[in-house]
Amino acid sequence: MSDTVLNENVQAELALPWYAGRRRELVRLYDERREASRRSATRYTMWVAVIIYTGFALADYFLIYDVFVLTVLVRFTFGALTLAVTEFMFRSRSSADMIDDICGLAIIACYAAWLFSATQTADVLALSYYLVYGALFMMVASLFFDFPIPIALRTCLAILAGGLVSVYWIPQPMENYGLAFAIFYFGCFAAVSYVNWKLDRERYYVFLNALKAEIGQREVEKRGNDLLMLSRTDPLTGLFNRRATDEKLARFWQGWLQSEQSFAILLIDVDYFKPYNDHYGHQNGDECLVRLADVFSSIARSRDCATGRYGGEEFIFIMPTDDLPSVIELAETIRTSVERLGLLHDMRPDGRKAVTISIGAAVCHSSQSDTIEALIHEADRALYRAKDQGRNRIEIFDPSHLSRQHGGEDIAALLEKAIDTGLVSLVYQPVVDLRTGRTVALEALMRLERPDGGTIGPNIFIPIAESTGQIVSIGRWALLTACRDVLVADRAPIVSVNISIVQLKTPGFALYTAALLGRLKINPARLALEIRRSQAIEEFPEALGALAELRKIGVKIWLDDFGTVSSGLSWLKARNFDSIKIDRSFLAETMNARDRTILSDLIRMVRHRGNDVIIAGVETEKQVELLKTYDVAYAQGFQFHRPASLAALEASGAIDAAAPTEEPRIDRAKTR
Repeated sequence: MSDTVLNENVQAELALPWYAGRRRELVRLYDERREASRRSATRYTMWVAVIIYTGFALADYFLIYDVFVLTVLVRFTFGALTLAVTEFMFRSRSSADMIDDICGLAIIACYAAWLFSATQTADVLALSYYLVYGALFMMVASLFFDFPIPIALRTCLAILAGGLVSVYWIPQPMENYGLAFAIFYFGCFAAVSYVNWKLDRERYYVFLNALKAEIGQREVEKRGNDLLMLSRTDPLTGLFNRRATDEKLARFWQGWLQSEQSFAILLIDVDYFKPYNDHYGHQNGDECLVRLADVFSSIARSRDCATGRYGGEEFIFIMPTDDLPSVIELAETIRTSVERLGLLHDMRPDGRKAVTISIGAAVCHSSQSDTIEALIHEADRALYRAKDQGRNRIEIFDPSHLSRQHGGEDIAALLEKAIDTGLVSLVYQPVVDLRTGRTVALEALMRLERPDGGTIGPNIFIPIAESTGQIVSIGRWALLTACRDVLVADRAPIVSVNISIVQLKTPGFALYTAALLGRLKINPARLALEIRRSQAIEEFPEALGALAELRKIGVKIWLDDFGTVSSGLSWLKARNFDSIKIDRSFLAETMNARDRTILSDLIRMVRHRGNDVIIAGVETEKQVELLKTYDVAYAQGFQFHRPASLAALEASGAIDAAAPTEEPRIDRAKTR
């Protein structure tokens, strides 16, 4: 039975009046779910009942002493037989219904045996009072055990009949004794039967509601899995898309960290694809990418590699190997296979007439990087060099090219003096309330200049700062500067600062942050720390401890670029974040129904886990209107403001000179 049909049946069952019959399929499922627990419960309850049954021999001694020996013999004999039968049935794996049925008969047998032995007494008056305790057997059958209604009723009726027969069997000790006894027994029977019916009904309703919640949970999980499957495949080429490839990269990186299983990354770019697309049209451009993807997929299957589409005309191969010649051989196979396709390309400025590719590769065992992003960046550097050297060629990353690619500047040495010389600075990008247009937070972004006035991108100098450890000092400077210039000056309610795993695992980071907030007299809830780099944070207990300490004092933790390798579904499940920034890749300039479904489901999934939602990469008014239809309250992107200095933001009116200091409350309205 499907969850949809089952849920409909549960809803209909819950709506039925109390006197309506139960659905057979639900009763069957109810019995199946309770089978093991009923068997164990009946077994242990019978042990307790037998102990109480034999313990009442003490009452026999005081009330009907003349038959004490006989009643004790009966109690212990029938009690032992009952336990033996119960244990035999339990160990022989008898069904719960069978065990309950036999145990109900055993209660009747124990009651009848004691009743027969007790009526042999000569003390009729004492016995007439003692017989009242027979009602306890009805209570045991209906309330003590978890018997089904038919078994409980049958047992109680047998006890009722036995009690009435015994009353009229012995001489009447007083007038109307039999009538009073019968009324008492009938009253007990009615009361315990009603309570038993109520308990059984409540147990059934608890089961139905639990089943309903279970179905709902399965539906949420299924929706998440469907969304994951939908978001893992590139709709054009059928290859893994960027997010799925990032997940594979993360797994390969974990294998390298844990057991040094080396692997290589090959980044592939189609040469002069934009002129091709412009000249032949987007349809032919798409067809070209599909043809290339088929070639890549075939090679990947034959070489036990993973491949995916990593961007517009960029593809990636992940090859498990530590052998550089094997990497070169694979790259050459890919390059020549594309060349042999002979796809016409008349618009190349280099004179060639066919579609070709450039390949850049990096191998982790020879890499200087300590993060997967840095390794990808090394492959990207090699790809850039391949294109710079004439295209249709292969380049393997060489660390010795690093300084030459940046005008002879030693970036590590530059970072060493960047703070003192003012070469490092901060720019800020607003997070905007879509309902009011006001800035509710500023994200601090680091920039690095060369002495000659040129700039070095953060994707270049941040990995170097992390590998040299200089990220600790410039990270502290960024934290101090952002808190002082934004929060102390009340330019925005919240400032967010990106942090690295290197900072988190540095001893005293949480203490430094807390001391900084205290010294500047800043409410910790106004500071948000954004995590975006993967770096296997679970490998560093000190980093996890720092996050826990920061959350404890009230600092907000935001997950940036949700959906990328560093911020995927596993991070959403495993970490506690105050806010989630959904990656800009989910908000394309043109979005079809499939794209909108993915974005809507992502927003819904994040809200279902109780996280606040911020959408990054908003660049058009059309995207703003789309987000409003999803009840998204907060967003960030070029549509509102590019990263700029505080002075520029104030001049443009993006922030006030004295913004309110209260913490913004991000709405979590349901996605329509």
